[in-house]
Amino acid sequence: MISELALESVRREHDRIRALVRHLDAIDHDLADGGHNGVRPVLADLIEQMVRHLYREMRQEEAQLYPLLAPVLGSEVPVRALEAEHRAVRDLVDGLRELVGTPERMWSWEDRIPPIRSKLIRLTHLLELHLRREEAAFGALLAERLAPGRPR
Repeated sequence: MISELALESVRREHDRIRALVRHLDAIDHDLADGGHNGVRPVLADLIEQMVRHLYREMRQEEAQLYPLLAPVLGSEVPVRALEAEHRAVRDLVDGLRELVGTPERMWSWEDRIPPIRSKLIRLTHLLELHLRREEAAFGALLAERLAPGRPR
């Protein structure tokens, strides 16, 4: 069973991820508006933060929280979908990392902007969708926990 403390931890983490999404959106807008100067190091830093922090959080959710979901949701299918979204997030972040880290002599920064923007847009939409799905699933855990006759 999930505790209130664990759910509060998830809520705080989701707030941090939403702040990250806002930063990624701002970078995308800067790139779209031609504000390319200074974006590369900021984006590189955000990517490294995601690799260190977001990847760890996703592994923890998969190990500690996702196993609790299937019995409550009545199927493994939603859990597998959430895990697939985690893989898709990692693939997009890894792709961004490669694009941003490619040496200038191999591929100009200007030529990378369209594929970077494409990945940024897909990543932000995926993260927003994933957070909503997780929160719905975790809400089901909480509802079961608070159901009459259930130990709290």
